[in-house]
Amino acid sequence: MSSLQRISWKPDLPVKDRLRRLVALALTSGRPVALWRLPNAMHPRLCLSLKVDAAFVGLPPALEPTAPAGFAFFPFRDTDHNPPLFLPADLFFDLATPKKYR
Repeated sequence: MSSLQRISWKPDLPVKDRLRRLVALALTSGRPVALWRLPNAMHPRLCLSLKVDAAFVGLPPALEPTAPAGFAFFPFRDTDHNPPLFLPADLFFDLATPKKYR
């Protein structure tokens, strides 16, 4: 049995409500999630990892084409308390194309 919390999925909901449900699922089940909007972009994007311990901490991620899809975060000050972080993308959701989940 999966440790993922079940939420009701209603494709008829407005796109922003579907995004809120994905974020709520991640936060309430302890899954790593990244939500961002690029400068001058109209729509946010979401990257969700389905495994609780999936984020890689401390090593800068490889960003070449063969690397896994995901979200890399490099803090402004790299210290023991603020290491680089890579979040693998098991699910990618872009509000610009709300019917596609990758």
